Amino acid sequence: MIRKFTTTLTLVALGLLTHCAADPAADDAASDSSSALSSSIHDSYGITMFGGSGDFQKMACGLSSHAAQQSNPYYVASSQRYGCKVHLKLTTKSGKCVVVSTEDAGPASWVETKAGTPILDSSPAVVQNLFGNVGSLGWSDLKKNPGKYSVTAVRTSLPLGPCNATPAPAPTPTPAPAPAPTTDTPDDPPVDPPVDPGAPADPGSPDPGATPPGPVGAACSGDGSCNPGTDGSGKICQNGHCVDGCHSNAQCPGSTTCNGGQCS
Repeated sequence: MIRKFTTTLTLVALGLLTHCAADPAADDAASDSSSALSSSIHDSYGITMFGGSGDFQKMACGLSSHAAQQSNPYYVASSQRYGCKVHLKLTTKSGKCVVVSTEDAGPASWVETKAGTPILDSSPAVVQNLFGNVGSLGWSDLKKNPGKYSVTAVRTSLPLGPCNATPAPAPTPTPAPAPAPTTDTPDDPPVDPPVDPGAPADPGSPDPGATPPGPVGAACSGDGSCNPGTDGSGKICQNGHCVDGCHSNAQCPGSTTCNGGQCS
């Protein structure tokens, strides 16, 4: 709606008349009808409300708010941003959607500064379709409830009125990559490391493939079975029987030591 100034000289000098975002009287007290308008276009805006059936003032693009209730109840300000009668699709975070037409200029920059967000001043029908029966919405409501009355705004060729929209789906988290498959399973027997045929034999360990030295002895379950007491017997356990051999000096009797798998 266009505010009426007190003198013809003021009207001629300004050339463009604007309204400020609707709000309680305390908000309007700081209003300056000659304040500059923001021409910056944003992806999202806070919604305030103005106009209605009792508002007969003419809006910047030709209609009065009163007449618009019959011909086009879905209107907003911001013609200084988009131009007159441009269709915008407004969508809330919950997916409610309405297509509106820019029919007025405003609000003043000071209103957006106080609210802390860009503002799209809207008709009662727009507010009701997006947020229900909230009564009134002014810049102080936006300041007290950041994001609660926010919408995204995009140009559209859709007809005016409520539209279908759904919230953008939440991104699907990328699953963690599966671990690389292994050839071994928990039941597989341990695999011995490859043997270098050119490497010298370990002098401290007998060749597991060699024929056990000496005659087969008593049955055993480990080297300890073949070396009772505190002195070694010079025998080790192989294939379940005690045979001559050693793995360490402790398995050799007396002062003998383990050399090449035999006590000497």
